[in-house]
Amino acid sequence: MAFIVNSSNLLNKAFSKKVETYQILDENNVQDKRVFLNQIDVPTGSSYQISAPKNGLIWFHVIQGELKNKEQILTKNEMTLLTASHTIEVIAQTDSRLILGTISEASIYEKDFTEKVKPYISFDWSREPVLRAEHDTRERIYLASKGLINTEVLKGEMIKYPSGASGGAHHHQGAHHFQYVLNGSGIAVLEGKEFELKTGDVLFNLENEVHWFYNKEQEDFIFVEFFVPGESKTVWQPDANVCGWLPTGKDSSGNTSVRELQYHIHGQGDV
Repeated sequence: MAFIVNSSNLLNKAFSKKVETYQILDENNVQDKRVFLNQIDVPTGSSYQISAPKNGLIWFHVIQGELKNKEQILTKNEMTLLTASHTIEVIAQTDSRLILGTISEASIYEKDFTEKVKPYISFDWSREPVLRAEHDTRERIYLASKGLINTEVLKGEMIKYPSGASGGAHHHQGAHHFQYVLNGSGIAVLEGKEFELKTGDVLFNLENEVHWFYNKEQEDFIFVEFFVPGESKTVWQPDANVCGWLPTGKDSSGNTSVRELQYHIHGQGDV
């Protein structure tokens, strides 16, 4: 059954003088242990070591502040992924907060996973193509896909619901997935019942559970969602518009995007 973790209060915690880890998704609420999610607070000047599991992966993105490692500066615009025991150390340039997801056993979903995926991947998602929904005002940017990370173990996207926007009721076959709210608030409709989600909250959906979202507020409702495994089938309810995504050719700043994507239905297409 789907569940909500009301973790918005973690965003209001004051930074201490040491690194703090807050568990959001763990073995207590994700019973099959397929994916975990933590909020990590790294105060200015502190370092934090991030290590991927031997047969799995870790991905993270900054939601506040700025981190630095020997390769680059990491801000809100970077999506970073580590695999196969690869380790990096990050140092907080300012008080920094990141969301960190872990898949401990990726080889369950793709046997040759470690042979196909680079040990360190980091890219600027803000340069990725913005897609617009075919039947409404929603927008989507991919954060993890086979075209970006060369694996179907994980799929991720950022979705924006402007004021008044809503999606069609659907469920997914073959994957569990969760949403982490980055901005605003919105309504999740789960098996016909309405629940409010606020910035910092997490909704975890098991496969085959019908859900959809809408935004009744003036502020944009924005969340990231991740599927484990990434390959799944989306099934629409009989009265719902099938969600097609239209390429704009532009990134989130209005510049030409670094990739070109074709029109596709959610859960289909080469992205």
